[in-house]
Amino acid sequence: TPSISILVQGIVTAVLAVSGSYEKLFSYVTFVAWVFYGLTVTGVLVLRRKYPDLPRPYKMWGYPVTPALFAAIAFGFVINTLVTTPGPSLKGIAIVASGVPVYYVWKRKARALL
Repeated sequence: TPSISILVQGIVTAVLAVSGSYEKLFSYVTFVAWVFYGLTVTGVLVLRRKYPDLPRPYKMWGYPVTPALFAAIAFGFVINTLVTTPGPSLKGIAIVASGVPVYYVWKRKARALL
């Protein structure tokens, strides 16, 4: 069950909720969301090029122009936000980066259980 991950997410959310205003939290989340939107669409482009023979149950309209355009716009938003409001943007990146060590700890524990 995901009880531990839900607990950790609740703790992180509580810390973020008491650490600033709604506008600040919204700017962190929005910035990081656009980073991951761009990365997700870029991943689609990479996987379709790397594994062209896999079955594609969903056909993407305008492929590859549509996802490439979306990724460019998403990364444009990210760069613009970094330039215009570097403080909140870097805090958003720091929040996400703080999860990287946690990921490796959990990965090591999961491997030990197998």
